[in-house]
Amino acid sequence: MRVAWFGWVITSLQPSAQPRAAYKGTSLAKEELIEFEGVVSEALPDNRFRVQLENGVEIWAYASGKMQKHRIRILAGDRVKLEMSPYDLTKGRINYRHK
Repeated sequence: MRVAWFGWVITSLQPSAQPRAAYKGTSLAKEELIEFEGVVSEALPDNRFRVQLENGVEIWAYASGKMQKHRIRILAGDRVKLEMSPYDLTKGRINYRHK
């Protein structure tokens, strides 16, 4: 087995056991996001917000890219729908502002 040293990365110069085409059709499972609804309690700098969820928990959230792109304004007191990763339940992404 031949090994090459590039900086602090050691790589094998031998081809892998399976060609790249074998991995082409497969995809990894995408993490499922959890959806919540809440009320914006405070607008923070840098397009971030403090949101009080329906279950009483307060989290930090930011406006999604499409909301920023379309310049949808979010103010304190707005009802919003947000999604959170199951790995970090203290931060979320606001993806809809109720009218």
